[in-house]
Amino acid sequence: MVTAVGIITNLLSQNLQFKKVLSPGAGRVWRLNRKAVTAGILLRINRHIAHSTPSPSEVEKIIHDILDVIVLHVRDHQGNFKEDRKRVFANLLIEDGAELVVVARDSVSMQSSQYKRATPTRYAKETMLCGRAIASRQALSVGDLVRSYPEGPKNKPYRSIFAVPLFSAQNDTQDAPYGALSIDCSEPYFFESFAPGQAESDLENSLQPYIQLITLALETLVSTDRRVILAQLTQVPASVPIQGGHS
Repeated sequence: MVTAVGIITNLLSQNLQFKKVLSPGAGRVWRLNRKAVTAGILLRINRHIAHSTPSPSEVEKIIHDILDVIVLHVRDHQGNFKEDRKRVFANLLIEDGAELVVVARDSVSMQSSQYKRATPTRYAKETMLCGRAIASRQALSVGDLVRSYPEGPKNKPYRSIFAVPLFSAQNDTQDAPYGALSIDCSEPYFFESFAPGQAESDLENSLQPYIQLITLALETLVSTDRRVILAQLTQVPASVPIQGGHS
């Protein structure tokens, strides 16, 4: 019995991946990759600021890369390490009056045949969790979309949502969000814990560097005017049909 216990203990101690799964939030699995990609993004932003005005496609690529890093960060933070379960998605939405416009998504949402979603897409702000997050000026989550919004579409590739309002760096009082970051997951209650609000608060705090990076990219490479940001990132007329849904 002692020998068997010793063997099992030794195997577990050598299995780093298993230990990380038992300790979600450790954030180590893709840490070096995130650091390298983030450093590259900052370098590209600095080069554009110093030497050239980026094209719309170059700005879009930078935003997509930031959203991809956010997906890795969230999966790391929540202990979602299985490569065959890439079911976390990140979306950037910009406010446009009574609407929210999805102007960018992560690579899986843009390219995967299984999870692909249209961009740009307009939604009525009042129907969305992101709209509530913007109105309350705080991060909000939905544990089970089907239960919380039974009247909503049933074909969404996600069950839980985490919405974080985005504030302009030009606004010291931080009372006027210009948009929101929506992070979706196909698993219900992915962003919640037994301590009300604790998991959401921890995740929001850990995301702050990437959230500020989005704002930095938009305001230094495009404009501080959300109308200009919308025009450049959507490249479509403002009359795009409004969709129903939550993200």
